[in-house]
Amino acid sequence: MTELAMCDDHAVATTPRSATLSTLSDWAAEVRAAGTIAEGLCRTSFVPKHFQGKPAETAAAILTGFELGLSPMAAVRSIFIIGGTPGMYAKAMVAVVQAQGHEVWAEEQSDERVVVCGRRKGSATVVSTMWDRARVMKAKLTGNAKYQESPQQMMVARGQAEICRQIASDALHGIPYSVEELDDMPPVVATATVGRVSAAEILGTQDAAVVPESAPEPHEAAERGITAAQSRKMYGLLRQAGREDKDLALVYIAGVIKREISSTKELNVVEAGAVIDALEAKGDEPTLDDGWPDAAQPAVPDGQ
Repeated sequence: MTELAMCDDHAVATTPRSATLSTLSDWAAEVRAAGTIAEGLCRTSFVPKHFQGKPAETAAAILTGFELGLSPMAAVRSIFIIGGTPGMYAKAMVAVVQAQGHEVWAEEQSDERVVVCGRRKGSATVVSTMWDRARVMKAKLTGNAKYQESPQQMMVARGQAEICRQIASDALHGIPYSVEELDDMPPVVATATVGRVSAAEILGTQDAAVVPESAPEPHEAAERGITAAQSRKMYGLLRQAGREDKDLALVYIAGVIKREISSTKELNVVEAGAVIDALEAKGDEPTLDDGWPDAAQPAVPDGQ
């Protein structure tokens, strides 16, 4: 008998072991079927270039799409791998969410301001998100030429991705980000470093002279949670980079460490160091008055 566990206010079905084994057997059959389809598709010009000649990646995209309710052709056209992270175009995310009976719509949209709304199936609650020039500049996204060429389209895509995650993250399975969001993430690979934090700070001691000036071994650092010193430094750099918004910060961090987190407390020492290094390396990002031609510089609240 199926049991129900509650996760993020949504019911998640759990199945007995026998049913799981049957599901795995079925899934293995699906893998073989996807591989057969991929072998033929990846040799044609009907699939995007990044899948051509790559049957394994094409099969993975087909399987991912199958979980989302997409046909093989729709899957290879909609799913992309950017920096090792899978993503879908925002409009494809909307299609998947709407196919499950949820609602997503643009309440307001122009080159100046976009408001996207959504409502989960069976719920009367409407959630919304707003993107305007000030928010785009604050998030330092104007370095992407697409925001200057098609600001309305890019803001709509950002808003759609946010709303889809808020109202129907279960429908998206393992595709938490849109292609548009992944394009803005830094191409940084986490390495075994601890940034510019002393060994004394890492070990939590007050007197640096008492502790040898050497970082812990990589495997040891990977087991340690983010230190207070790293946390302070990271938040300071995030504020300096205009990424105070929690969702924006977590999207940025996920792009650096190549995994999704719900809080910076989930970071280990190695990952925190990689994020700090990435933030410190972004000195060439555009300032608030860059991009957005013919627009006045937005007002910045005190303390920003």
